[in-house]
Amino acid sequence: MPDAAAMDPKEDKLPLFSAYVLFSEGVQFEAAEIFDALTEDYPDLDVRRTTGTFIRDTLCDTNQFITEGIIGLDGEDAAGPVQLVRLPGYGQWDFKALRPMARVNCPDLEERLARNRSYLAISVPATGRGLVEKFTAARLCSALAAVFAKLPVALAVYWEPADHFLSPEKTIQMADEALRDEWPILQWVGFDAGFTQDGSVKGLSIGMRAFADCEVSYAPAPVDIPTSVTAMHAFIWLKLVSGNPFNDGDTIGSEADAVSGKANRLRLIPKGKEGASCDTWLILHPEHKAEDLHKFVEPKAANPPPSGVDNNVQPRAGFFQSILRGRRQRH
Repeated sequence: MPDAAAMDPKEDKLPLFSAYVLFSEGVQFEAAEIFDALTEDYPDLDVRRTTGTFIRDTLCDTNQFITEGIIGLDGEDAAGPVQLVRLPGYGQWDFKALRPMARVNCPDLEERLARNRSYLAISVPATGRGLVEKFTAARLCSALAAVFAKLPVALAVYWEPADHFLSPEKTIQMADEALRDEWPILQWVGFDAGFTQDGSVKGLSIGMRAFADCEVSYAPAPVDIPTSVTAMHAFIWLKLVSGNPFNDGDTIGSEADAVSGKANRLRLIPKGKEGASCDTWLILHPEHKAEDLHKFVEPKAANPPPSGVDNNVQPRAGFFQSILRGRRQRH
């Protein structure tokens, strides 16, 4: 099973977005056909072949060994060079070994994995560390995955940064949403939530670091799993879509929650603390049960802000669309 990390452990590497498309039988295609299918299925995608790009017209077969760098691209929606890979011994998963939340976007995954006979890995590296460059690479990878997901023999797509599976329909939905300059967060970022021994619920995001160099965690609290996932999703939306610059100690929630003191509080666990590989934002429910919190963060008084000051994080409407427009104007 491939490593689910969205970034190479070496910090000098740029984020890489990969999708494994699983098939019920082998698929044959010429590499040049993929570019044509991409632009036909997604005509609004501004990509064109780089002048002089060498695209081999040899037949690719997902039952055979494939290592194709199929597209060097120019254009507003271009990212790094697209690679198609099929290596012997990969592309197989044990359903019973999967995290429960790795299956939620593909309800009949067990039956689909049982029919898996072939696969193709699509990878697209970002061209920079900026949010737009990362979004562009993830969108291009999504669109290419969707091209293959539309085939009748497509079974499922494993979105590697999030370590979860998507149905072909969810994959197409992911690409369509991204092509509207929107964030398909539930497809691009995975979640792991479950119960502790005392019945509390805790959670963690998987793959947010590919976009924001951090993850978000939900401290154990007496809530249900959907509540924890909703809170983490809200944080990610505020971070990526709204561009909120969080501060250690901020609160998130409704205005009513902020006034009543029931808002969730954010605490920052810095990279390296207790072995953390990236910064982690910890969401603290007002009734959290994170007894070992002192191991991760310094004490911080939960004093209310001064009169007239609100430290409850508020959305910034149109933030991401504005930086996308700015990039387009520079081009």
